[in-house]
Amino acid sequence: MINQEILQGQRQRFLNSSGNQPRFDHPEILLLSSKAEFDTIVRVSKQDLLSEPCKVIGFTIVKTNLKQLKSDANSKSNGGLRPSTNDCLVSLLFKIFAETFTIDPDMNPDNVLTLQLGVNVRFRRSPQIPKTFLGNAILNVELDLEMHDINAKSFFDIGQQVRKGIKGMTEDYIQSCIDKIASDELAQPKCMYDLNTMRFTNWNRYFDWYSDADLGSGMPEKFGFFTKYLDRFCIIQPGRNDGDLDLIMGQKRTQMDRFTSHPDFKKYFNVWQ
Repeated sequence: MINQEILQGQRQRFLNSSGNQPRFDHPEILLLSSKAEFDTIVRVSKQDLLSEPCKVIGFTIVKTNLKQLKSDANSKSNGGLRPSTNDCLVSLLFKIFAETFTIDPDMNPDNVLTLQLGVNVRFRRSPQIPKTFLGNAILNVELDLEMHDINAKSFFDIGQQVRKGIKGMTEDYIQSCIDKIASDELAQPKCMYDLNTMRFTNWNRYFDWYSDADLGSGMPEKFGFFTKYLDRFCIIQPGRNDGDLDLIMGQKRTQMDRFTSHPDFKKYFNVWQ
């Protein structure tokens, strides 16, 4: 039987506004001026999705290559905050994306690309959000980087910025985010409609509670992603072999071909789908 707390709407208590003004800036939230502006963004996004077919691939980074990637990242260390292996992996993929992406100067005159990483905040709340909460609890680290900065930085440098963003996901920051969303009915996740954003998410035991949740008919064995519109999105999950990572990524077909031809992609990753 499904846990009764799931059916009784326990979700709401974790999303309540404090009634205070936000204490932090929230680059991950887009505040719109009107419903018409939202409709325009959706229309442009839809046109972009339909302009060229997306290509979805699966690829692996084996344990030895992952270790080499971290070693290569550390060789570029400038001291200070030390990013995790996942931070470095995401940052390397973002640099490859940036170096192979064609920016539309009319749509993006500032030459800014955005790295977005979904962060599980279930255990970052106080008290922690229990597994009986049916739904995701995710905030996004959002880095807006100009192309000349991306080119000048190593993926270790970008990884440091990712790590700083993750460490900032405190209880106070999470509550401030909720307060900001509550203060404006037109608040939207910024990157969902940003054509110059590369998005990353991790599906693992720290992020995805579904794998050990009892929904009434046993535990699911695997979750998949079924869509032909997986554009500028990457999912990182445990690999088939211990220590490996499997990744699923979607981009426009032309962009994906450039991406997988990049020397750093060929150095670390093996395409399997």
